[in-house]
Amino acid sequence: IISDKHIDTSSLTTAFQENFYNTTSETYDVVSGLSAQIVGPSAALEGCKLRILGARAQNLVTDDSVVVAVESFINEIVPGTWVEQFCMLVSDLPHEVDLHVFSQPVNVPTSLALKSKDATPAEYALRSSGYAKSIIEVISENVP
Repeated sequence: IISDKHIDTSSLTTAFQENFYNTTSETYDVVSGLSAQIVGPSAALEGCKLRILGARAQNLVTDDSVVVAVESFINEIVPGTWVEQFCMLVSDLPHEVDLHVFSQPVNVPTSLALKSKDATPAEYALRSSGYAKSIIEVISENVP
């Protein structure tokens, strides 16, 4: 399972082990190279793909391994309504299978999303994938 340190993958590990009995699981923190706060499902899916490519390039997983990548993202589903979701990509190279799913959305206060957006300079190189400051960073700055 490939994600970042902010995502708890223990329930995902348990689910795979309960349904696929011969499953072993390792969790790797692999950087996607995208923005700190991913915005939109397309960018999240791209982040998953980049994490898997990175894990394979670093020889953390073999080409015959089934690999799962998880990426969180925010999305403005209608003007002024922001949600957080997760994208999960299952990659099975030997069988040429890539499957992706998105979690149910959870509301994010608009003020947090806007603070993340406002903290992103216009010239931010990764702006096409999201914002320079994550929601977690915005929250931590506002906690005394």
